[in-house]
Amino acid sequence: MTGNIWDASADVAIVIPTNVGWKHNGENVMGRGVARQAATRYWALAEGYGYWCKAEGDRLYERVEGDGRRLICFPVKPLALNPSMSWQQPADLHLLERSAVALAALSHRSVWLPLVGCGNGGLNPADVLPILERLLDDRFTLVELSRAGKPAP
Repeated sequence: MTGNIWDASADVAIVIPTNVGWKHNGENVMGRGVARQAATRYWALAEGYGYWCKAEGDRLYERVEGDGRRLICFPVKPLALNPSMSWQQPADLHLLERSAVALAALSHRSVWLPLVGCGNGGLNPADVLPILERLLDDRFTLVELSRAGKPAP
């Protein structure tokens, strides 16, 4: 499907590709793409996810925001030597696969996700799509962001 991931109804969970890191203030750097849009919409997300990264590492982080929206932070970029710089490194296919396995185990009826790891993460869709197709069932909808439809914050 092509469009705006934020057009999903409130009962649809949205996947946010992320890095595993935190700034000096404890917040995650939600630098670009869907992560930045989520941090703009949900001001406490970067703080909550940053503290989760520091405590739990590269596991999925799920949060229900005040408007009832269910968000799932999906790690694709591993922890860097300097945690505040994790967002600048490339996405990792092995971490992406581990995150996809964990995502598939969730019990949500409907989940929308972008092509994780292929934006600022730099992965090739030809490498990512087979992983997602193998691990995710029909509850999951891949949302390709349209050029003009890059969701505005």
